[in-house]
Amino acid sequence: MSIDKSGTWWTGTEPGDLEPYLTYFASDANFTVDEFRLSRCPDCGSPLFQVEYLDARTSARHVCMACGRAQFVCDGGGPRWHGPARSFICPACSSQVANVGVGFTLNQAKDAVDWLYVGLRCARCGLLGCAADWSLGYSPSMHVLDWA
Repeated sequence: MSIDKSGTWWTGTEPGDLEPYLTYFASDANFTVDEFRLSRCPDCGSPLFQVEYLDARTSARHVCMACGRAQFVCDGGGPRWHGPARSFICPACSSQVANVGVGFTLNQAKDAVDWLYVGLRCARCGLLGCAADWSLGYSPSMHVLDWA
């Protein structure tokens, strides 16, 4: 794993670079990333997705590039999924294919998810970014760690 911070955008050499990137991103808002999950298609195992998210940054969904399965990221498709979605298009190379990783901030007791960050890594050029983040607002919520 290697992150290059020297350019306009941070870039990573592999999908696992999303974890340290999201840890830094969350710390900028005085949060921690207590858990991290790299998304893989539950049907075929592919780590490559097209991604949609709302402008309000409150939910995201991804479509597997290998088999076409679509799913919401961490229950983000509930009552919050309304309005027009934006598709990920890499600002550096215009690719629409990304790896997806989710960083989770747990509550003080470490028994519920308070906040989550949906990170993207462009599969072509490695650009790293956070497409969406939101507070879950309910408990129990540890089950969403399995829905990345």
